[in-house]
Amino acid sequence: MKKYISFYLDESGSPSSTFFTVGGFFVYSTVYSTINSIKLKIKSNILKTEKSIKEFRKDVEIFKDQFLIGNDDVIHKEVKWSRLTTDNKEFLLHNLKNFGQQSISITSNLKKWISRDGKKANIDLVYNIMVSYLIEIALISLRVDNNEDIDIKVFIDQRKLTPNIKKQKDLKLESLEGYISTTWFKEQKFVNSKIKIVQLDSYTNPTIRYSDYYAGLINSMCRFLSINHSKEWDNKIDQMFEKAHRKFKCKCLSTIKNQCDIIELLVTECVLKQIEDFEWNINK
Repeated sequence: MKKYISFYLDESGSPSSTFFTVGGFFVYSTVYSTINSIKLKIKSNILKTEKSIKEFRKDVEIFKDQFLIGNDDVIHKEVKWSRLTTDNKEFLLHNLKNFGQQSISITSNLKKWISRDGKKANIDLVYNIMVSYLIEIALISLRVDNNEDIDIKVFIDQRKLTPNIKKQKDLKLESLEGYISTTWFKEQKFVNSKIKIVQLDSYTNPTIRYSDYYAGLINSMCRFLSINHSKEWDNKIDQMFEKAHRKFKCKCLSTIKNQCDIIELLVTECVLKQIEDFEWNINK
């Protein structure tokens, strides 16, 4: 029986950041129409929630200029995690609904990716490794056999530095798709899989903005766990992290095991929250 899985991913962090996260959610089914139905429900939920946030910004947070971009009316500005106040973030997480999607993320400490000549690692190469590993772990967790027929679609935010080619109305990420396909062929993994990577504009795609919120949350949690990197806008992030893990099934990954104590602590916190949530539901 053919299986379908769609990933929606965004990144949080920059080449100069300590922590770099790729995160979002995926939907899995043996019926493709089910995936599309869940995607539409998520879009509707995001748009409704964002509308309330924009109205709150316009009517109440008119002094919060640092959270706004562009010259258009506030009501039309894109909602991004990095530009949300603590109240907005809490409201967002409270109103996101579970339609069967599963949250997933992977994080690296970029300060640990140092080449032999002392230069910083190529962020695009690190990104490819992270996305490839994230997808592989998701498939393994779903117990997808190496020989199963599976259709994989990965929707990501547009990346400026990575070569792409035009494909109809979307942009297809050629290098990432080629990297994953070549790696799997070499290692004989998921040999009957078909993978397609598509770049989307977050401004017009609610599912990518959803991924921005989750990737931002995980990256913020890394800073929160690290005394040296915690920021004032990460206030209450631990509470938001717990709420997100109680609401959605989640998997937080580290790119390289034991690369960074903070990331390993994040992964442990993720596992513990899943266990606590399971026990809490059992005892209700």
